[in-house]
Amino acid sequence: MFKSTLAKGTIILTAAGFLSRILGFFYRIWLSDHLGSELLGIYQMIFPISGVCYTIYASGIQTAISKITAERKASISVFFHGLTLSLFLSLLLSLLLYEGAPFLATHFLFDERTIQPLRILSFMFPFGAVTACCNGYNYGKSNSRGPAVSQLTEQVIRIACAYFIVFTFQGLNFSCELAVLVLVIGEATSALVSILSLISKECKGKKISAKSLHKSGLADITLLALPLTFHRLIINLLHSFEATLVPYTLQQSGMTKTMALSEYGILNGMAFPFIFFPTALTGSLSVLLLPVVSKANKEENTGYLHKVIRMSLTFSGGLGFACTAFFLLSGNFLGNAVFHELKAGTYICILAWLCPFMYLSSTLGSILNGLGKVYQTFTISVLSLVIKIGCLMLLVPTHGMAAYFFTLLVSQGFTTVAEALTLHKATKSLSSD
Repeated sequence: MFKSTLAKGTIILTAAGFLSRILGFFYRIWLSDHLGSELLGIYQMIFPISGVCYTIYASGIQTAISKITAERKASISVFFHGLTLSLFLSLLLSLLLYEGAPFLATHFLFDERTIQPLRILSFMFPFGAVTACCNGYNYGKSNSRGPAVSQLTEQVIRIACAYFIVFTFQGLNFSCELAVLVLVIGEATSALVSILSLISKECKGKKISAKSLHKSGLADITLLALPLTFHRLIINLLHSFEATLVPYTLQQSGMTKTMALSEYGILNGMAFPFIFFPTALTGSLSVLLLPVVSKANKEENTGYLHKVIRMSLTFSGGLGFACTAFFLLSGNFLGNAVFHELKAGTYICILAWLCPFMYLSSTLGSILNGLGKVYQTFTISVLSLVIKIGCLMLLVPTHGMAAYFFTLLVSQGFTTVAEALTLHKATKSLSSD
């Protein structure tokens, strides 16, 4: 079961993730050349807003669909009910963001240049809702091919559109607005591929009856998605506050606004993508772990559960330490060779120490959620972000970037250790039962 379901699905998602990230790297290099570090920083600033909105209209609902489908072997009704709720929320948020973009840009992001990118971003939400619900249903059915195809489709279309715009309209400056527009086009194409693939698979050889659409109601999804969404919303709001604090506190340390945005662009647009690259493996594993752990826990299959936990943590920890060694040895070369930016290489070497904590934390969090320890993971995440925000406000204005790197290490280390202790306690109680 482990080999046929979890391992196979992880390999498929990982292969798609790696290919997608390789393509994304070439696109990011191209984007940094066309935008420059300051505009790249502005482009990165809109993503906290996107993350908060995604949490509300999709994140909890996707997990609820996946969990209900895996545990109850639910029909496609769970997908349609989840999609109805997700689309309603996404359309509402699209309208609110479009109208509220000037307020958010002025009072939250502190840069009016983000108004138009935010308005363009608002058109992406309904498409994101479709993709998320399709992926949730596929994960619950242990089908990783659908999400893998949609992920690749989005990346390919995004890159193709960007190149098409630049080479078709010679002399046109590739702006933040155009960069966000190609995001919307990529998500729209991904949503179309996802929904057509899912309906085609479900309708193959059978009919979707009206009776089957009422087996798993909207109330089931709402009751499960509501606490998940609330928890993740609090975390994402704190993440967003943290993200806006970084350039602000850097300015307080003596940097100009342009310098602070450039630092932010180099950090998030150049250095972090390298550190996050191996999460194609841990991310795929985490996504598939939740329904597998949830099902094994419900069936009280303790032996299998311990095996899954042991193997996944060994893999994540080993990958983290290997990546730390790799980035320490090659970070300066990668930053200089790929982005032609000395600071990017330096930042990669510093951030390398985060790898074991980040990769283990991703897997630990997924296992704990699968065991039903949602409140515990929520509490740990909130405490970690409070520590990070506190350190940002207290240390960065006086010590600059060095204090920010220290903040990252302390908060991520706290998260990983707290999750590991919580999992140890949970597995101990399972063994005694």
